[in-house]
Amino acid sequence: MRPDDLDELRKIIVRDSLSKLEIAHDSGNSRALMDAIRICADEGIPLPTWVRVAFVSAHERVARAQSGSWDEVLGKPYPNGKLHNIAKHKRMDWEIYNDVVDMKRDEPRTSYEEIYSRLAERYRVSTSTVRDAHRKTIHTMSEK
Repeated sequence: MRPDDLDELRKIIVRDSLSKLEIAHDSGNSRALMDAIRICADEGIPLPTWVRVAFVSAHERVARAQSGSWDEVLGKPYPNGKLHNIAKHKRMDWEIYNDVVDMKRDEPRTSYEEIYSRLAERYRVSTSTVRDAHRKTIHTMSEK
């Protein structure tokens, strides 16, 4: 694929993501607004009209004390009481990812399934949990 093709593909993915976020926002998902702002910031593109209008509206509600907090207008980043648990799982995902990379480097002929199985015993979780953590971390890195 040529670099121009990749740029065009990226633009299509960004447009599609913003379109889906607009639908989610219109359906009541206030967190979609922050996700859209993040995409625009990452891509260095102007805010679409719906994002600009929604953010100005949210800002006005907070500035005029019509909403008690930014969480009310932009959505809570994590449900009540879940932040600690989410952070713990993300740390474990990264630890598993690093262990998989180290084991594959040290034992290149060992299959990923064998590595997942060994790590599952070490972390006292299922093999599918290890596999999912490894894949999720790879996906997270590919988004950046």
